[in-house]
Amino acid sequence: RPAALSVRALANLFGGKGGVEEAVGNLFGGVEEVDSLVVGSGISGSSLAYSLFQQGVDVLCTEARDVVGGNVITKEADGFLWEEGPNTFQPTRQILRLAC
Repeated sequence: RPAALSVRALANLFGGKGGVEEAVGNLFGGVEEVDSLVVGSGISGSSLAYSLFQQGVDVLCTEARDVVGGNVITKEADGFLWEEGPNTFQPTRQILRLAC
């Protein structure tokens, strides 16, 4: 299993600045110790977090935005649903010629 991760350990990595644990605790409502921290809930982060969870690892998956999925987003308008994301449509000159 991966080594336990804590805000205290992160503070030590960044020179042991005093008050880091308290500041993060105040900002996020507490400090949680986990085996693994996954930053970002896009396809890769969510897949990794799920795989680790299935292996019994105590994992925390974080996301900066208020929705999960990273750049893959479901949109809805006029009764239609579609997915948008970084690789949804990559036009090349050949594809654009076919579309015209």
